[in-house]
Amino acid sequence: MNENRIDFTKWLRVLIYIAIARIVNTVVGIPAFIPTAITAWISRILMALMVFAMFKLAPANDRYKKTGIQLAIVLILTIATELLNTGAVLTLIAGILSIVAEYQEYHGHSELIEEKDHQLSGKWTSLFMWSIVIGLILGFASTAAGVLAAVAGVDTETAALVIAAVMMIPEYIIDIFYILYLKKMIALFAEDKVSEYDA
Repeated sequence: MNENRIDFTKWLRVLIYIAIARIVNTVVGIPAFIPTAITAWISRILMALMVFAMFKLAPANDRYKKTGIQLAIVLILTIATELLNTGAVLTLIAGILSIVAEYQEYHGHSELIEEKDHQLSGKWTSLFMWSIVIGLILGFASTAAGVLAAVAGVDTETAALVIAAVMMIPEYIIDIFYILYLKKMIALFAEDKVSEYDA
């Protein structure tokens, strides 16, 4: 288990790099520095890396394997939606699976760290709940903001850009906590390794 644990920290670090890359990809995509098609494919590549990382983490907790499978299906559905030019049903299924995958991942982190840090374990489950609440609020808020912008006669493209930028801020906050919690997990497992050497 201890040898595997060293490998787990490696893949937890990979999750941090993916999260950072995801933030950067979203930021550069908002002002259209990079064409949407490119940022969309970057997102898919990052999701594929996420799937790979989850399967590597699977020996630590079975929830990671479930996350990997669900994210793989989401990735396939996302690509199929674009290639087949079909929207609503596949997009809805992908959205639901994304939430379930996030639930499995966050609870996998929570269970993995529970013995070492009960407080951090609880923070992981809370972070999932916050991500759901924020997602729902942002969904309603973006729709309302779009309607108000249209009524006020604001340029549609400008309004969409501003709304997207503002709405992404809470998601960035969630991502930052995600990264911080992963770093804390890595540090705790690293302490274990130091203790083994000292012994």
